[in-house]
Amino acid sequence: MLALVDRIADDELDAVAEALTSVVERRRAGARAFTRAEAEGLAALGVPASALDGPPRISARLGSALAERALERDALGAVEVAEILGVSAARVRQRAAEGSLIARRTRAGWVFPALQFPERREFPGWASVARAFPPGTPLLLVERILTRPSPHLVIDDEELSPFEWLEHGGDPEAVAAVVDAALHRVP
Repeated sequence: MLALVDRIADDELDAVAEALTSVVERRRAGARAFTRAEAEGLAALGVPASALDGPPRISARLGSALAERALERDALGAVEVAEILGVSAARVRQRAAEGSLIARRTRAGWVFPALQFPERREFPGWASVARAFPPGTPLLLVERILTRPSPHLVIDDEELSPFEWLEHGGDPEAVAAVVDAALHRVP
């Protein structure tokens, strides 16, 4: 099953995650033997028995895709964001279009990652921070940048994450500069 993971389409990741969880739980319980039907099914898909030996591992691609999916699943609709911000849903969609809120356009309309509304509120100056992220920036990258301490955001000799910096009333333009540096840094 693990040998198939890298060939799974994004829209099937939830089913794959559930199946992998089952396999990992079975191995932890010491029940390493697969039923005959499971073994035949894996063989039919081209998974050799040797691929089932060793500790279970999830590829970085799948791990990232699952984390991204979780962030998307927790996203809010325009009406929910409007309630949080105390504005109309039309204004929320306008802010999405102008980039002052991080949003994704889906078949169902705009969706907004909940991570940008900690404690169901918007930080002062959030619009300038949101604009620092180019459209389509992976949500996992957005989350990592906003939650990891930065040497450019320091209070009392302590490095703060952009969210912590904003929580302390720090300048949103400093966070926008940190975002820009993180996205354009050469590894």
